[in-house]
Amino acid sequence: MTIAEAIREYVNETEGLELYEQEPEKGLGILVKGDNSYMETIMNLTKYFDDHNVDDVNLELEGILCIGDSNTHGLCTDPSESADHGSRYNEEERWTCLLQKALGAEYLVIEEGLSGRTCVYDDPDMDSVNLLPVLHVLLNSHEPLDLLILMLGTNDSKVKFNTDARKIAKGMHILLEEAKSVPCWGKKGPKILIVAPVPIEEGVIYPDFNEKSVETTRALAREYAFLAVAERADFLDAGGC
Repeated sequence: MTIAEAIREYVNETEGLELYEQEPEKGLGILVKGDNSYMETIMNLTKYFDDHNVDDVNLELEGILCIGDSNTHGLCTDPSESADHGSRYNEEERWTCLLQKALGAEYLVIEEGLSGRTCVYDDPDMDSVNLLPVLHVLLNSHEPLDLLILMLGTNDSKVKFNTDARKIAKGMHILLEEAKSVPCWGKKGPKILIVAPVPIEEGVIYPDFNEKSVETTRALAREYAFLAVAERADFLDAGGC
């Protein structure tokens, strides 16, 4: 029995799973719709392979940890825009889940999104949203990691923090240095992608933001790009996608 045949049989025999095909060079992917996590599914699949004597199986996944705020969590402020009409976009809508589906079964995309999260600021009105004190724990919790994606900065631009894009970028720099120092990386060593979030839309009224916040989030892409070059990290401007 080949690996592909074993995966198809396992999915057919397991309730709550679906199989989706990708380009031939990318192989098969498994879409988890049940209560089990992706990692639990992989562990169960490994046992299935062992029980059915499927040889030459390599399930060493490329671990991708996505740390962000409400955009990574999938917060939906208008339930009418969500397929499930809830306060969170579902697995068919969240960008992290779409990334998992696009990459396929050889990758493990891990969501670590928290609404209100900042790079380095403590928020007096929200508990535990400062990433810096918990970054070490999050990285070690999901080791080994092959890629860390950091998409933060929007909440740092809140009026209460009285900051600007350059200061926020300094906070991101602190996160990069901390992340590199954690012994959580795979064989290739630290690899980090900095993502500048989509800027706050001008004219849209949010209680915690003002016109300066709009300008600050617009300037983040430039500051993050400079930081990525200096730190030899990768960079993506989500506002330009």
